[in-house]
Amino acid sequence: MQVREADGAGAKLLVWQSNRSTGLSDVEQAWVIRSLYRTEGLKQAQIASLVGHDKSWVCRRLMLAEGLASEVEAWLRLGLLSTSAARELLRLPRGNQAEAAQAVIQRGLTSRQAARLVDELTGASDAQERARVLAATTKRRSVRRPVSPGEHLVADVMRMRQIGARLSARLMERSVRSLGEPAATLARTSLGELSQQLDALMQMIGEVVGEQMHAE
Repeated sequence: MQVREADGAGAKLLVWQSNRSTGLSDVEQAWVIRSLYRTEGLKQAQIASLVGHDKSWVCRRLMLAEGLASEVEAWLRLGLLSTSAARELLRLPRGNQAEAAQAVIQRGLTSRQAARLVDELTGASDAQERARVLAATTKRRSVRRPVSPGEHLVADVMRMRQIGARLSARLMERSVRSLGEPAATLARTSLGELSQQLDALMQMIGEVVGEQMHAE
């Protein structure tokens, strides 16, 4: 494959090629395609030829990269939301996606169940009816409270992943500097303290994962 359009495009396609053996996730593919299209200015037909797919495939990846609200994209990036469920959420306006995504994540809905939820939400006549649909979805699937130490640990991990996704979305949405002083200073201080806690936590997690690998 030869790339002559631009140095930037060539570098991104090199990333694409170097990950062919291990495979990029659907959302990672979507980000590369978006960058080639928006930043490098390549046409969809050009991109399709370069990556070895047809134009409709490129179009679907662009929709995945550009159609999701930033918070939902963060959940997808962290693996809290499946690609198939995210594609269903694309049918909703960006402003309505986060609540629906939360229902999908919290209730562990399958892609088919997510599709039915989106169908009901798109068929709702107003905000009140959409709220009733989401409330009914919550009631249909009750969540058992964790009781054992292991269940509590897993539940805490899931909560941290969700909080991490929200934080990631906020950081992607705007720069800390744009918050203005003194809010930016407070945010940097808080993030620095969090970084230290996460470093310590990652060391502990590494030890636990290492023990498991050693045992296997």
